[in-house]
Amino acid sequence: MAVGYNDKDEVFETFLDFFVYDHGHMLNVTKNVFPVRFNKNLFYRWGTTIKVTNTSGKKLYDLVWTGSVFLLKRR
Repeated sequence: MAVGYNDKDEVFETFLDFFVYDHGHMLNVTKNVFPVRFNKNLFYRWGTTIKVTNTSGKKLYDLVWTGSVFLLKRR
């Protein structure tokens, strides 16, 4: 499960975390499935491909879901 929030108005903190359910607990697996460090100053559009842009809207890279991890795809 992915949980995230993009806040272009900077009212709330932007975040993106990934979890799996295991024996009654939600475990954070973000570091295991995400190939780059999350940057709260960038914007992430969710999906099986996450499109990452900077604050001016310039496309930086995609993160493509393989079924088990995201792979970094430069544009």
